[in-house]
Amino acid sequence: MTTDDPEDPVLEAAIEAEIARAIGPGEGVLPPEILDELRMLLRIGLRHHPGARELLDQLRPAPSVEQSDKIATAAFKGRKKAQKGGAR
Repeated sequence: MTTDDPEDPVLEAAIEAEIARAIGPGEGVLPPEILDELRMLLRIGLRHHPGARELLDQLRPAPSVEQSDKIATAAFKGRKKAQKGGAR
């Protein structure tokens, strides 16, 4: 599930987490302007490279089954029939 929405908070959080992880060892060692340039390049690469986007999409949390109206409704109907002694 690839989304190109620049306002996708899950994607942005994943990108920022990967940038922080990658830049972490350089903090305090490299000059601030170099760190800013690296952050910008990483942000562009992670947002637009197909391979990077695919990996970030795999890190995306799986949708919860509890949020599916169809599954919840079907389960509820099945319980209701069982309680009434209906067909199984």
